[in-house]
Amino acid sequence: MSGEVALVDSKNEAMASLVRTATVLFETPRFQQAALVGGLAVTIRLATAHRATNDIDAVTDGAHPHGLALQYIGAGQPNETNRIEVDGVKIDVMETWPLPIASHDLPEDDLERLFIISHRWAFESSRPVTVKTVEPGGHIGTVSGTLNVATAPALIACKLHAISDRRGSSLSKRDSDALDLFRLVTSLVRSETSVGALSTAPFDLTSLVMTQVERWFVTDSLRTARLANSASSTGVRIDAADVSSVGRLLLDQLR
Repeated sequence: MSGEVALVDSKNEAMASLVRTATVLFETPRFQQAALVGGLAVTIRLATAHRATNDIDAVTDGAHPHGLALQYIGAGQPNETNRIEVDGVKIDVMETWPLPIASHDLPEDDLERLFIISHRWAFESSRPVTVKTVEPGGHIGTVSGTLNVATAPALIACKLHAISDRRGSSLSKRDSDALDLFRLVTSLVRSETSVGALSTAPFDLTSLVMTQVERWFVTDSLRTARLANSASSTGVRIDAADVSSVGRLLLDQLR
């Protein structure tokens, strides 16, 4: 899951800005124990920018990530817990903690359990990826960096929690959640190794993921397709049948 990825940038160099800021953050002292999740991580794992994003989301081992980001990145302005903004790039850092030994020490609520297990697993199973930006004309850009990135199976688990748990103003992000999930699952079902990793995830994470895949890819496939099409920047339409097909395939592979 490690390696090198080249991402085609836009004319406004939005991808270069994201990679540059993420690299500065991940290279700071005492911030080494972290992993990239969210839209940029999805883009890196898919090796293509299928939608616009200006966020950097990271999970860390333990507390105090927000203060470290402010200290080492510079003139960020805090606007909410664990979130800062630097040069137009929004940075959201979530702390995670080692999972308990026994399952009864985890929350009984399925979504709470999905959040805790998926984000910790995203941190623990992350791998380094060297990311380079490529100008629209095909020339290699000047921006590159090595980032610790969550694996595709872990990103699927995290995204399934996100799309299921959004409330209020964050509901608008379900569009990008749906598109990320469709692209990730479509890619994942082609990899026996990645499916195998998801099937052996900690505690009951596999079962929690299957429940949400059943919901969003099978039961609500039409809704998920509509949401995904709203976020897509490629112009390629996604049909409900496509959503249902890849969802059922993943479920069959995990059973």
